[in-house]
Amino acid sequence: VNRSVFFSDVNFGRDISIEHAFINGRVGFKSCYFYEPYGQEVLSRRAKISCEKFGDRAGADNYFYLEMAGRRKRKKWFVKYPELLIQYCFSYGTKWLPIILLWFGMVFTSGIFYWIGHGLGFSGQDKSNVVSFWGAQYFSIVTATTLGYGDYQPIFWWSKLLAGFEASFGMFLWACFIAVFVRKYMR
Repeated sequence: VNRSVFFSDVNFGRDISIEHAFINGRVGFKSCYFYEPYGQEVLSRRAKISCEKFGDRAGADNYFYLEMAGRRKRKKWFVKYPELLIQYCFSYGTKWLPIILLWFGMVFTSGIFYWIGHGLGFSGQDKSNVVSFWGAQYFSIVTATTLGYGDYQPIFWWSKLLAGFEASFGMFLWACFIAVFVRKYMR
C-alpha cells in the first residue's frame, strides 16, 4: 500500500495477517478490538514504527502500549495475569500519571493506617503520644521519600513493617517515574 492506512471502530477477527504487506505511508487504529492477540501485536508494531517514522511520539507510545498488551495476552495464564499490574499501573513505561497516582494513593492510605492504629510516636519522648492525622500523613510522605527526619517513629510491629514496605515501594515508584520521564522526554 503506498498510502496511509487507518482503521476506526473495527473488530478484527481471528484470520488477520499483514506479515508480507508493505505500507509506505502511515498506519493507525482507533477504538479497534482485536480477537487475536498476535494480530494486535503485529498491527500495533507496524503502527508504532509508522508513527516513529513520521515523528509522532505520542502515537508511537500508544501503539507500543497496545503491542505490549497483545504480547501479554499471548502468554500463559500464570504470567499473563500478574503482568496486569505492570500494564495498568505502570503502562509499560509510557504514562507517568498512573505512577504518581499510585504513589500518592500509597502515601495517603499508609498515613490513614498509621493514624487509625496509633502506630506512631514521638522520637525521644514517651512513645504512647498520639500523633495527629496530619502528623501521620507527614510521616508517611517522609517515609515514602526515604528522608527520615526522625521526629516520628513507628512503635508497633505492624507499623514498622508498613514503614519498611512504604519506603521500599516508594523508592521503587520514584525510580519508575524517572524511567518514564527519561523515556518520554529524552527521545
